Amino acid sequence: MGLFDWMTKKSNSSTTTKALSAKNSALSMLFTFDQLPQLDPNVMSHRLSSMEPLRQPLEIQDQRHNDGALHARLTFDGHEILLVGFSTPAPIEAVRESIECSHWRQEDKEPLRQHAAHMVCYYQRGSDNPTEQIIAIHKVAGTFLGDGLTGVVDDEAWNCIPHNVLTQLLTHEMLASSREEIPLGIWTGFAKMFTTRDEVWFCSKGFHRWGIKDFVYVGSHSEADATFSLVNGLFRYLRESGAQMKAGDTAQFGDMLLRFSEVTEYKDYLTGPLGSLLVTRIPPNEVH
Repeated sequence: MGLFDWMTKKSNSSTTTKALSAKNSALSMLFTFDQLPQLDPNVMSHRLSSMEPLRQPLEIQDQRHNDGALHARLTFDGHEILLVGFSTPAPIEAVRESIECSHWRQEDKEPLRQHAAHMVCYYQRGSDNPTEQIIAIHKVAGTFLGDGLTGVVDDEAWNCIPHNVLTQLLTHEMLASSREEIPLGIWTGFAKMFTTRDEVWFCSKGFHRWGIKDFVYVGSHSEADATFSLVNGLFRYLRESGAQMKAGDTAQFGDMLLRFSEVTEYKDYLTGPLGSLLVTRIPPNEVH
């Protein structure tokens, strides 16, 4: 039994996405639909070229359909991408956190919640740059914007991109801007876990794709905006400087002195694929 046949039999199981991940360690995202679309190379090529001029034409290879499922391999502009789709909703375990933890309006998220079909999109090979990989996956999703796509679910980043947001992301200007500066507020997640009415554990999700650990900060709900700015600022500093941060380190960041330590509580929820660092502010009276 081939991978495609095995996944088809498992398409209604909560293990579908986990099984796909086990078979494929590449960067992946999940597309949600009103109904599973047809793959028309002419239409898809036209839509791709409307985003940015194609350097190499789109080709669809190894396309198969079986019992409400599809399998295809796409190549364009040096990218190779695998698509595996099912005419059933995705397992709720695979999409709940990504949809509910995202910061979009409820009315924007509702079509993703109510989707009737899904497709897993894997980046196979082509570019080693995670930014270009993400853009390539988003572009493929964009070829379905007129065919019932309700959004993109990014499980590893605990995030999603509704239909209307994806449309804006795929303009020529926004693609150029995303290459210049990673749009962390759109491409990565910022989850909140309330442990008491007044205490919130904030954590970034998705930084690992650029080789950077995620960050955790404990504060009050009123600190959400400041914490978002802090963790994103740390990401940009580490990415631009090439510095590495580990448990036990301290750092001056703006007018704050910060301490980094291991995450010891709620590890299943808070810890990213490369690990996560708990960030705490060192009070001025503790500075020697």
